[in-house]
Amino acid sequence: MDGNMESPRTLTDVLVEAKAQGIKSIRLVKPLPQTWSELRLGGALLFLRICFAAYSVSLILFWCNLFRVVNLAPELWMTCIGILTLGYFLLIGAVYRIQCVLYEAKLQTHRAWRVWFAALILNPIILGWYIPVAAMFRLSRIKKNLKTT
Repeated sequence: MDGNMESPRTLTDVLVEAKAQGIKSIRLVKPLPQTWSELRLGGALLFLRICFAAYSVSLILFWCNLFRVVNLAPELWMTCIGILTLGYFLLIGAVYRIQCVLYEAKLQTHRAWRVWFAALILNPIILGWYIPVAAMFRLSRIKKNLKTT
């Protein structure tokens, strides 16, 4: 560096100096993740799998009781419906969080609001399993494509 020139000390000084040099804008961009560990989605994927397991068991119990394959007591039936509903919303919340991270990392083109929109359209009893299953497949494909270091 020149002895005549002081290094800028604040962001304002940097911007003033850049403008004086003819630079119109400065983009402060966070680098995109290059590895799976940089995404930090391991915990979210584990949470998604655990919630999906609880949701699947309660969904199977729901359908078995509905078709009288299993005769559940009313208390168990209400518990099953509660776990099914809670599990569905936890699943959708986890998928939403994952979709937000993937969109910010430019690994997905769709914004995360579509997850909640699809969750409202798809019935949790009939087609609700599609959203988390699609997210798990998408994450496994992304994990395979990224460097796993």
